[in-house]
Amino acid sequence: MVYEAQEHLTSAMASVIFSAILIVNIFNSWLFFRTPISKEVIIGAIIGLTGIVLIFWKDIGDFSFENKALYGLVISLLGVLAASIGNMVSVQTQKYQLPVMQMNAYAMGYGALLSLLIGLVQGKALIYDTATSYSISMIYLSLFGSVLAFGAYLTLLRRIGIHKATYVVVMFPAVALLISTFFEDFVWTWPIAIGIILIGIGNLFVVNRKDLSKKES
Repeated sequence: MVYEAQEHLTSAMASVIFSAILIVNIFNSWLFFRTPISKEVIIGAIIGLTGIVLIFWKDIGDFSFENKALYGLVISLLGVLAASIGNMVSVQTQKYQLPVMQMNAYAMGYGALLSLLIGLVQGKALIYDTATSYSISMIYLSLFGSVLAFGAYLTLLRRIGIHKATYVVVMFPAVALLISTFFEDFVWTWPIAIGIILIGIGNLFVVNRKDLSKKES
């Protein structure tokens, strides 16, 4: 859904919208599991999302409902909701102490079959690009961007809880900007710099030593 949304929105706007999963997860975990919402988590979430908005303030200002932008916005929000529900399923299954790698394998298997079904329904041809660059990118996304990344995320979710684990989503754009600085000659502005600082401050609120020490004890 997010990839589909980016056909009609800028990637920056899609990142801003998807970062709302932090708030959606907090609400859904309270709705489904009655997980208490601490003051620190709420403050950290608001500060972090404010930082994201500042980073992409120009893109947000250029947003309009013309053409298919509204469609992209709706699809992106549905993607956020779907991802959050997936997080809730992970929380429930981890209560049974199921192995992370096996859970990951089943989830990706279901996802692959669903993607295949959607492609067939849409009449898409099953074609594999034999270019070396495509194969390398596919291996990277499959191994590092999926197997290892989701394995690490599910482990993090089990250890520190969904509220804190989900904060990594807010960090994605910040990390992307740092990488872009070194490899794409990214030009920094004051709103972007302040946004990065706010994300860091929000991180201190959401993932704090006091909460972790209580959990470990």
